[in-house]
Amino acid sequence: MNASPLLDYAWISRQIPHQGTMVLLQQVLDWGVDSIRCLADSHRAPDNPLRAHGRLGIACGIEYAAQSMALHADALLALYSFSLSADGRCLLSGRASVVLDAEGVAPSAVDGNPLKPHC
Repeated sequence: MNASPLLDYAWISRQIPHQGTMVLLQQVLDWGVDSIRCLADSHRAPDNPLRAHGRLGIACGIEYAAQSMALHADALLALYSFSLSADGRCLLSGRASVVLDAEGVAPSAVDGNPLKPHC
């Protein structure tokens, strides 16, 4: 894994298509070929744009995972397993793919991937 204090909120804001409070991640803590680990505290913010009726629904975790994947993706197709934990509890886990260029990507490119959620 690599670590860099330069991969902070300002850097993240330049990498993803969101701005302001919709940038949910605070910092990239470390990354490697197979994984990325990010820090977020926006899930506790009362002005989180995903919050509805004073609550942040569990499906909002998908956006946190998507922003992490967008920071990590550097290939045409990436298949990720992800997990979202808070206070020592696994809240959400799953698999998702990021396609940066859909032309020429065969459906068989993701078949049989052994990635499993971390929770």
